[in-house]
Amino acid sequence: MEDVFSEVAVARLKTYISQPHLVDQFAAIANPDDAVMNILVAGHRRAGKGALLNALTDASGTGSFKESGLDDAVVSMEIKGICYTSYHLPENGVSELPAALTELLPKADHLMLVHDPGVGHLRRSELDFLERLKEISGFDPVSRLSLVLSHREAYETIIQDLLGFILQQIDESIGLKPRVFMVSYARYLKGVLLDKPAFTERSGIPDLQQMLSELMNDRSLRVAGQIGDSGAEVVARLRAEIDAAIDKRKAEMQRLEEHLDKTWSALVGDMERLSAKYEERLAAYEAEK
Repeated sequence: MEDVFSEVAVARLKTYISQPHLVDQFAAIANPDDAVMNILVAGHRRAGKGALLNALTDASGTGSFKESGLDDAVVSMEIKGICYTSYHLPENGVSELPAALTELLPKADHLMLVHDPGVGHLRRSELDFLERLKEISGFDPVSRLSLVLSHREAYETIIQDLLGFILQQIDESIGLKPRVFMVSYARYLKGVLLDKPAFTERSGIPDLQQMLSELMNDRSLRVAGQIGDSGAEVVARLRAEIDAAIDKRKAEMQRLEEHLDKTWSALVGDMERLSAKYEERLAAYEAEK
């Protein structure tokens, strides 16, 4: 069956109605550009971003998210309706954010700052990054920022002592204390590969997955509301245009049918007259013999 939004179907529909721009408006409403949820993960190299993304994007935990290279600071990949973006924080501070990131941040549904507690408190570039966030118009860190401590089990005993200091650093930098997730990719992978749910549950990954699920539900409701508010008038106008086009086509078909009937009647009359002349000439020929 032909997709209603295929290029051929759209082009064909546009030829039938008097206001073809309504088709484009309806397609834009039905398939909004912001329908995809955007999740941004930032942190230093080897902080655990890739492991976290693999756990979030692949039920096997073995790697759906592929980073394209060490030279790429910003890497994006869309998986199952969510666009995940990984940002490698530079080692020597963040004086300005990459253009790709400043464009993405206002649209980001959530930002996770991934920190390896094995290195201690937040480093200068992480604090610089948080400072740069305040310069991004349209991004609200209060509701869209969380801290992910991607730890190894050996660090677990020191995290609680370190956490208070890290939260104080963030509070002094941007004036808030974000939601904190403590995750262990090694524990998650052990639970998945060995089929031990207890390890998976204690890895912290299910809590992040639950948060993403809630974000997706909220976004779906928000997008549906936007479609309902802005789409009703366009849909009504497009439906009226389509109904008018159908009525026009019906009228054209009726006129064509009437024309065919008249043409057929004329042809039948001509055939009858020709047949009569033939019979008449045949009779005259027989009489002459």
